[in-house]
Amino acid sequence: MPDETPVVGLTDSELERLPTIIYSKTCKNIKIDDKCAVCLSEYINGEELKRLRCKHYFHSECINPWLKTSTRCPICRGEQTN
Repeated sequence: MPDETPVVGLTDSELERLPTIIYSKTCKNIKIDDKCAVCLSEYINGEELKRLRCKHYFHSECINPWLKTSTRCPICRGEQTN
């Protein structure tokens, strides 16, 4: 039987501790791309975004499944664990 190393990502409690914001196109004090790098959809006012330690933002519904299987940012590959 081959030795399979399980893919380990963030726990639910770690995901809950990541900062979230409600997207607004008029918010100019935060540097956010126009679209989510996971689903490639443009952000719409009122959507919940999650900020990773590397300061990249994603739809919460897109990045949560990603981070359950990987601890790295899909853009810069920055480690998201302590």
